[in-house]
Order: sequence, then C-alpha cells, then structure tokens
Amino acid sequence: MNKVGYLPELPRFIIFIGDGTSRALCDALRSPADTLRERAPRVIQQVGLATHTKKRLGEYSKGMLQRAGLAQALLHDPDLLVLDEPVSGLDPLGLKDMRQLLLDLNHQGKTIFFSSHIISEAEKLCHRVGILHEGRLARTIEKPEWSGKEGRLEELFLEVIHA
Repeated sequence: MNKVGYLPELPRFIIFIGDGTSRALCDALRSPADTLRERAPRVIQQVGLATHTKKRLGEYSKGMLQRAGLAQALLHDPDLLVLDEPVSGLDPLGLKDMRQLLLDLNHQGKTIFFSSHIISEAEKLCHRVGILHEGRLARTIEKPEWSGKEGRLEELFLEVIHA
C-alpha cells in the first residue's frame, strides 16, 4: 500500500488545522505516525514549504497547495508517484523547482507517472510519453524521437491525434 504516492490535480486537505503543515500532512495519511512525523520536516523542506509551516493550509496559494499535495504524496517514501497535472497553479519559480524535484526523485530511483496537458513539461521531464486519444493509448514515444528538437513532441502529438 505504501509503494504508491498520489497527487490529484486538485489536492484536498482539511484546511483549518491549527499547528501547521506537518500535522495536516501526517493526519492525512494512514501510516505509522512516528515515521511520518520524522519524515515530515524533510519532505516539507524538499517541496519548498519550510518557511510556511506556521500558516494554515487555508492561507496557502494554489501553488503552495500543489506543493503540499506533493509532500503528502512523498511522505511515506513511495517507489511510484502518480501525479495528475503536477505543475498546475505554479508560478515560473515554482515550476522550475517542481521540475528539478521530479528529476531528482527520478534519479533517486523513483518511478514517476504523470498526466499533463503541458507538452513542454513532458518534453523536459519524460523518458517515454504515452499519447491518449479518445480514451485509448494511441502511441508511445521514446525520448530519442523528440530529444534535441524543441517542439518535436508537440508535433508528434498532433500527428497522432490527426492521423
């Protein structure tokens, strides 16, 4: 059960918790509380929320909630991350931070499966892309097919859905 971390496109939290992000993240999961409390500060730092732990989640911006959702997905140290639109609501700095964090997690051996409508992010982050069209997997494309050619993944996508 603890092998998969999930971040929905619109993460939901108990918004009014008095003593900060750590408790909200810990209470939201079903794992040994001591382990989570030990990991929470490191994960909160990892996603860039360390300076905001005294705030209630109701005071967070959309981008900060996205980071908190990722922290929740990472808290139990899963092997597989399933992320739906992980860069939704992030400003350019947050986008850069999220991209680097996902690359770092992948280099640590984590498998990351994410869905996105932002093809340029898939182009930068993915080793393999599956194109879904009308609810079916229309094509799988490996990085060498688009690597080094900015915009090539979008061209391939358009070829597949217009075929």
